[in-house]
Amino acid sequence: MRGALGDAWGAAAPVVLAVAGVVYMALGNVRLSLWFVLGLAAAVLVLALAGGALVSLASRVRGNAGAAWRYGVANLARRRTEGIAQIVAFGLGLMLLLALAILRGDLITDWRASLPADVPNYFFLNIPPDQRDDFSTSLAFRARGSSACCR
Repeated sequence: MRGALGDAWGAAAPVVLAVAGVVYMALGNVRLSLWFVLGLAAAVLVLALAGGALVSLASRVRGNAGAAWRYGVANLARRRTEGIAQIVAFGLGLMLLLALAILRGDLITDWRASLPADVPNYFFLNIPPDQRDDFSTSLAFRARGSSACCR
């Protein structure tokens, strides 16, 4: 058991260093990066403790369920570390989705405020220079007289 735990820490160390490096590159501030990494580590620790508690609770109540549940919970108890890792990954994914849901309105509002008033609604990319005139004509024809713009 100690060898497996040591292997897990050995595998996690480069991941933690990589995450810390990416966060520092994105933020450019050592103190803010450290707080972010510490907060992320705290979230992982809380999720791991909650996952361990859920696995322990599930193994205690396994006798009160049907046969399929007993087999599933017994397998979860046998592979406790993998079950906790799955709970941590699921929890972090949910946390990310909730953060995006909370920030979505602010991000869209800030993005719209940063755009000029006359910005077009549609963009066409990678139109070869020799086909721009034909493309503009086609758009003008489809828009029935309104002017099409290619930049």
